[in-house]
Amino acid sequence: MPARRPGRGRVLGEASRGIGRATSVTTRASARAATIVLLAVAALATASVAQVGTETFVGTIECEALPRLRPLRTKVTMTVAEGRARYEREIQHSHGGPSGIFERGEGPVAPNGDVTLTTRVDTPNYSYEAEYKGRIEDSVARLTGSQRWRLRTESGSIPRSCTLQLRRSAS
Repeated sequence: MPARRPGRGRVLGEASRGIGRATSVTTRASARAATIVLLAVAALATASVAQVGTETFVGTIECEALPRLRPLRTKVTMTVAEGRARYEREIQHSHGGPSGIFERGEGPVAPNGDVTLTTRVDTPNYSYEAEYKGRIEDSVARLTGSQRWRLRTESGSIPRSCTLQLRRSAS
């Protein structure tokens, strides 16, 4: 039987066990709280990549030349909101001027910043499908992909590689 302390009705062994259990419970609660804090910080960091608000990116798209044409280099814009990215760029005439026709596409933005954009353009003279994949990191978006062109006057399709380089707009 455990020893009793004079003047007290408690057994020393019981008091020691109680203190040990309280410390153990406190340590587990602290560990849980620390885990919750770390998860919350990770969620906030992820939310900044996933774009909780609307953000605008501006930059360029560069593509290889199509047969009998020059390589493409023109302005492109992209907005990101609610886990989706939407982009737009004006298609250039074969002689290089603006056509008034726009390539517009969209796709999902993953929590880690991965983005995939797709579109289909259809005009009386040509059509093409495009897919660009990449990542948004900090204030920069870099994507690579390809377009698959079909000219109405030719059979088959013509692939061409493209890159998009965009920076978050200061607005």
